[in-house]
Amino acid sequence: MSFNHYASLPWEIVFKALANTAILAVLVPNRDARNRACLSFVVLRSRIRGRAAFDFIAFLPHAVPSIVSAWARFS
Repeated sequence: MSFNHYASLPWEIVFKALANTAILAVLVPNRDARNRACLSFVVLRSRIRGRAAFDFIAFLPHAVPSIVSAWARFS
């Protein structure tokens, strides 16, 4: 074992990938929280038709992994 292979790594690409990862780690949760807050406001405070569909879509990520794992277990 040695660290000789690290000497030939394209470090500019590695650092660019790390920078992109850091940007995504900051932006994606913020955008998601903003979208969820807007969706929650529409579901809870508004009187528009079809808000139950928004509620269904909001809870879909909670239900789907359980359904998929149950289906995979019994198939």
